[in-house]
Amino acid sequence: MKTPREKRKGISSFRTYNRNRNRTVYLFRDIDEDSSQEIIEELEELDTDKKKRPITIRISSPGGLCSYGFAVVDTIEKLKCPTKAVAMGDVCSMAPLVFVACDERIIYKHSFIMLHPVFGGAEGDPRFMLSRVKNTAQSEKMYDDYFLSKTTMPKRTYMKHRTKELWLTAEEAVKYGIAHKIL
Repeated sequence: MKTPREKRKGISSFRTYNRNRNRTVYLFRDIDEDSSQEIIEELEELDTDKKKRPITIRISSPGGLCSYGFAVVDTIEKLKCPTKAVAMGDVCSMAPLVFVACDERIIYKHSFIMLHPVFGGAEGDPRFMLSRVKNTAQSEKMYDDYFLSKTTMPKRTYMKHRTKELWLTAEEAVKYGIAHKIL
């Protein structure tokens, strides 16, 4: 009997085969261990294309864990094929970092980009808790630095809104260089 993960992998493999003909990867769920592994595997497989045809990443995601999101971002950055991201629906939390990692960035006119402070938590031994808080602060700085390096949003504007959720329309995303154009 197959586990739910094995069942998903079988379905995913079929979808991957069909999508790879179009060179498209979909991020339409949380960024977690399973989804990041699937996306990274698909991206690396598509990157073996000798013609170096572009890879499209369609994103409509509530976000997820920084560690897995950064793994996807680092993979996108090392690809030899050009990448195009298409924001569809809500692109939230960690998903905007995956979006801005791509060479070309397109957003649908009714889509939103949502940014918020990095969340973290710890319990147990106070020494471990302090270490976790430090790691969360480091992750947030890495997120902020990367996002600002890939956009034209002024740091002052960005930091002013980092104490709460910041929802940006497609027009605002283009204004701040998060997206290049609206579809």
